[in-house]
Amino acid sequence: MWRLTLEPQRPLQLEMLADFFVELVFDVVTTRTLSDAGSDITVSQLECLKYLQRHGACSAAELAEGLHMSPPAITKLVDRLVRKGLVMRRDRPDDRRSVEISLTEAGQQAVEAIRRRRTQVFEMILSRMTPEDQEMLERSLRAFVAAGLNDPGVVEALCLRCGDESTPECPLIDAYRVLTGNPLQCR
Repeated sequence: MWRLTLEPQRPLQLEMLADFFVELVFDVVTTRTLSDAGSDITVSQLECLKYLQRHGACSAAELAEGLHMSPPAITKLVDRLVRKGLVMRRDRPDDRRSVEISLTEAGQQAVEAIRRRRTQVFEMILSRMTPEDQEMLERSLRAFVAAGLNDPGVVEALCLRCGDESTPECPLIDAYRVLTGNPLQCR
């Protein structure tokens, strides 16, 4: 098995390795998963669909805030998803001047299919590693994330807004609590 040995004084090699890891996860796991699933869904669209799945119906402003996007960008994103039949807009019952955006059944099915395929790809990659290397990877990733979370603003920006899916083991929840003394509100 190929192994790269890194000296602690070589941060550039570590940075390069981290870049490879990010690209591997993004390109192989996310981008290829979308194309393997025969989907014409982009990464941004998938993030929007996942947000709606976690949080249910919401306004465009809430969606823009949750995805850290501008309102005009959200409008264009939602327009594309409406045309694909993955989300729908309807007047909000409490404010007819505002619309509510929610997943359609097709949108729900698309998110689930992509999530299953993405999990399969992760499992395939992990199966090529020894159990010890899998454990080391998890420990290392948790340690790296924890070390990088030194500002409550960074923690909030990275938060996936998992809502009910959040777990007590979430490194962001732990880091936020340590940094501020308060719990992170997972909306």
